[in-house]
Amino acid sequence: MSYAQQGEDGDEDTQDFAFQTSLTGTIFVVDCSPDMICPVDGSEAKVTGVILALEAIKSTYQQRLISGTSDYIGVVMVGVKDAGDRAGIKTLLPLDTPDKDSLRVVEDLLTRCRSGTGIVGNEEYSPYEMLWVCNSMYTSCVKKLGSRQVIIFTNVSEPPMIRSDPKIRTMATTKSRDMSEIGVLISLITTPGTSAFNMDLFYSSIVPDTHRTVNPTEDIEDFCDRVKQQQTRVRTSASIPFFFGPKEIGVACSALYGTTKTTGVNLCSVTNQQVSITSALVRESDRAVLLPHEVYRSAQLGSGGPPILLSQEDIDEMAPKVDKGIHVLSMEPADSLKAHHLGGKTLFIRPSDKVYQGSTKFFCALLERMLARDLIARCHCVPRAGFCGYLGALVPQKEETNADGKQVRAAGFNLIRLPYKNSIKKIDYEGLNMPSQTQISAAKSLALKLRAKWSPELMENPTTSQFNKALEAIALEKDRVETPEDQTQPDVAAMRTRAGSEMDAFNKSVFPNGYQLPEACKKVDYKPIIRKVESRAREGTLNKLPVNDLKLYAKGVKLGLKSTAKKAELVQAISKFIG
Repeated sequence: MSYAQQGEDGDEDTQDFAFQTSLTGTIFVVDCSPDMICPVDGSEAKVTGVILALEAIKSTYQQRLISGTSDYIGVVMVGVKDAGDRAGIKTLLPLDTPDKDSLRVVEDLLTRCRSGTGIVGNEEYSPYEMLWVCNSMYTSCVKKLGSRQVIIFTNVSEPPMIRSDPKIRTMATTKSRDMSEIGVLISLITTPGTSAFNMDLFYSSIVPDTHRTVNPTEDIEDFCDRVKQQQTRVRTSASIPFFFGPKEIGVACSALYGTTKTTGVNLCSVTNQQVSITSALVRESDRAVLLPHEVYRSAQLGSGGPPILLSQEDIDEMAPKVDKGIHVLSMEPADSLKAHHLGGKTLFIRPSDKVYQGSTKFFCALLERMLARDLIARCHCVPRAGFCGYLGALVPQKEETNADGKQVRAAGFNLIRLPYKNSIKKIDYEGLNMPSQTQISAAKSLALKLRAKWSPELMENPTTSQFNKALEAIALEKDRVETPEDQTQPDVAAMRTRAGSEMDAFNKSVFPNGYQLPEACKKVDYKPIIRKVESRAREGTLNKLPVNDLKLYAKGVKLGLKSTAKKAELVQAISKFIG
């Protein structure tokens, strides 16, 4: 069970640790040594290591453009001639958000590399200078990046300058250690070469074991998938305390799924420039902006009781005084967690030694014992100070690896938000027409006939697919938007062929001969009442109309009045609206 420091440089000042992910900054370093430019032996398509790297970089740019994420990407070429100030090192694309221009740069270079006129290599470079350039790109970035990663593509076990100058090895190792201390991850992905790759010659001193992919492949799609796996890093939302009785340790919480939604941008209707919206509380009499101590909030005691005025200080004093963190309440068998409990958002919990040294040892021991005894932990989760928190269940998760020894599931706890007692609704069946045994048998036969193997991975959301296709057409400047197949539409003909007799038997048992379905409710037509009210308003007899007509008019024109509004309020609002 290993815990690499992935994304540990998240926002530690985050008040609410749930679902607040940070930006990532990825720098791709492509080695352009002779072995990387020469075609792979036995490859019919003349695929080189540089072509594989550029295909993976192109795929990353396309995914980020279509998904609309604000993550930062940069590309550095090493071992190239005419690189600039630093020998053999050229910044192809600076660290910035992806756009169509940067994608075109990668595509043009990829086209030239396929034709054999793309890169002139055979230039020695210093690995220390390479790491220094990457670190400089991060320090010059104007945005705060929560996760930073350098991915190196190469098939050369030891750069030539390392062999000629041993001091560069020491300098590169020291630089990589310094970058690791500030949260920069260094990963390595090897491409097919003329000889087997040997990590011990150099890269084992700068790349951790958990960030190496040393099994080369010639397949472009497989290579792009490996690069995508290396980029997938857990983004820490925050590090918070974990209380287990008198023991307190530190843990890091990460959102398993991105739940934040991108908000719309407000633009000026004249200049089409982005504008900002500010709001303030003002006094109605003189329109003066109220100071914080002048603002009071009211709360009504009971139904019809007098309003109680509360200042912000009173509200702060009423806030619950509970320590921020995860408080374990009890241990229970795993089968006590039912399916209807799993309705809330989920977080992944892993240890963090930033605040409390030794947290990882205690965390691993607790996780192993709970897995061995098949237990879950009930807990009280307080995400931020002044918040009453919610009930949760800590479900242990065992580490899993694939055939290559790479981790596919990390070890830790899944924090599931549990419902309270009044949140679980009970259905009252009294007064309902219960089905007969014949109808139940017919429904069972129909369900068995229509049963099929199904998985969520077999069906895509049609609305999301259409939206993604539209984004792809805009980002890649296509002339037309492709229409994806709607896989949610039922195949009525196939269902009829498979279970036609069962359908007829079910319909006959539930709907007898002569049964007519009730008519659907018709949509209310507000046009007559709107004309009537506006005519009375012009005549000045609006107050003679009944309250129901006024309410229907307010609802038809969407005045936003409450259903309990009095007649005087309705007349005043409608008169003001009509003018």
